[in-house]
Amino acid sequence: MGNSEDLPNLNASHLSAGLQWLELMSAEGKWNLRHEEKLKLLGNISDSELDVLYLLNECDPLNEFERSVMERLALLVLIAKNSAALVGVEFYCELFNRKNSNQIFNNHSIKSYLLGSESVEDLYVVVRYLENSVR
Repeated sequence: MGNSEDLPNLNASHLSAGLQWLELMSAEGKWNLRHEEKLKLLGNISDSELDVLYLLNECDPLNEFERSVMERLALLVLIAKNSAALVGVEFYCELFNRKNSNQIFNNHSIKSYLLGSESVEDLYVVVRYLENSVR
């Protein structure tokens, strides 16, 4: 498994771009994420922790907490990318929200599976599932 230390040379500008991407993906018609759900996907962080992430100086290196959030954002990007590769850009958001009969998800959507999880490892499970499905 990877971890946040596997993300070299990242700074706050990368984190800011990832947070902006997640904001766009959260919209209705995409991943349909409420604010609380975004916080959960980012590691069950608080509003005040999110505020701090938005206020970082662009060139500052990331601390451990910030790197853990960046790791989750990178995995969410991979989930979107692999979903698009699997079903096409027209349907990749639907795949995130649609019930999945694979035993990993137990007839829940990828979204529900991830929101029911506390571990970053479950993001890796989804990435691997999608990567294997694309092959």
